[in-house]
Amino acid sequence: MDDNDVWGAIKLWRQHPDSILSNLCQMILSREIFRIQLTQSPIKKSEAEKVGQQIQKQYEVLRKDAAYYLSHGTVTNEAYVAGGQPINVLMKSGQVLDIAEASDLPTIQAMSKIVKKNYLCWPKNLSL
Repeated sequence: MDDNDVWGAIKLWRQHPDSILSNLCQMILSREIFRIQLTQSPIKKSEAEKVGQQIQKQYEVLRKDAAYYLSHGTVTNEAYVAGGQPINVLMKSGQVLDIAEASDLPTIQAMSKIVKKNYLCWPKNLSL
């Protein structure tokens, strides 16, 4: 399955009798997709429920079906993991060093830290 297969399916599904599938496909095709809020602190349950209620109202869906338009959780990013497969640098002296050791730039050191954020994702066109 490649990108063309996915786009073909999305184009076909925008006329599907399942209103949620049809609506989500139409949103993707018209590039009215999702807004994402990233935070350091955990997403409050009350905040997610408030967005869910707005989804129910605007899209006229049941509470359980609002979950198809809403997502929340935690994401992590490890730009460079020193313990994994190392990126080695050959020094002029012939010595091979891990890039974090070889570089005196603080950005390389910062890249080895795990960044963890919480997210809340909802339809972009939702009136909040």
